[in-house]
Amino acid sequence: MFLVRKLKNEFGHPFIQVYRGFGNDEEVFITGRVVKSFNSRKEKHRISPFKNFLTMMESLSENGVSGIELEVNFLEKKYKVISGRDGFFELKIKNPSLPSSHKNWHKIYLKFLVDIFPNAREQVYVGEILIPNPRSEYGIISDIDDTFLISYSTSTLLKLRQMFWKDMMSRKSFKGTAAFYNNLQTGKNTSIQNPFFFVSSSQWNLYNLLVSFCKIQGFPRGVFFLNKINKDFFKVWKSGMKKHGHKMESIRKILAIYPHLKFIFIGDSGQKDAEIYSQIAINHPERVLAIYIRDVGSHGRRLIINNIAKKLAKRNINLLLLKDLQLAKEHALAHNYIN
Repeated sequence: MFLVRKLKNEFGHPFIQVYRGFGNDEEVFITGRVVKSFNSRKEKHRISPFKNFLTMMESLSENGVSGIELEVNFLEKKYKVISGRDGFFELKIKNPSLPSSHKNWHKIYLKFLVDIFPNAREQVYVGEILIPNPRSEYGIISDIDDTFLISYSTSTLLKLRQMFWKDMMSRKSFKGTAAFYNNLQTGKNTSIQNPFFFVSSSQWNLYNLLVSFCKIQGFPRGVFFLNKINKDFFKVWKSGMKKHGHKMESIRKILAIYPHLKFIFIGDSGQKDAEIYSQIAINHPERVLAIYIRDVGSHGRRLIINNIAKKLAKRNINLLLLKDLQLAKEHALAHNYIN
């Protein structure tokens, strides 16, 4: 009976999932997805492994709805956009006419322009847009899995156990990472928040779950850059293991949108974060303040990353391979990145 009720409640009407957008005073990027099924409930208590399994199955199998016309309301101006392949939509607003004095985050409102289900046009979906204060000290670009969310990405069985057995209230982050991330967001100027960007090979299906995890664990609000959806459900566990072009492309886009900002990069040794960040540092040495890599990999990976760090050191770029982020905090304090 529980499964029947869940299917009726969760696999009904289409829903607008609004991702956190970003931009500057010249252009703003708004993205999201129209989905047929979506776990929109906010869990306030831990749920059973069976219920979490159903939630994960739903998140990973939700179907996008294309060809749906939407209205976007941003700063009291209205725009139209149509959902495309797999239900995704993207709207770029030129010259958004921002207030002269503004906070980092702005509200955005979306709704259906057609009644694809009864009273659909009456429902309003709210999102957020990050437009960093021009006086921000720097930006932070961070990976997610095994950088702060314990995921065991290098072990198939442990990764699947974490995904399907533990709900987001049971999942853990590495000790001290939330506090360190908040230190970085505050920086030296406590009146202005530095912008956060989470660049991960996890798929967009997991967006809502990742946002919930970050909120529960006390991580700073940030914009997510996730990977395209894998239609082969049985290959979901491989996401993030091999293809990393998405990460490089996302980082390049962030650097282009915020040309005045320098960045701190945070990742882990389990995948190719060190290689990706070092390539960015070589191409844009003036934009990289530091690279912090959590050591979660093998001895072989440790040797590779230490060699990368030596090459970057010759260019006066700091890459630190760390067992925990306490050492990163000490480095950030020593270089006056944080109080």
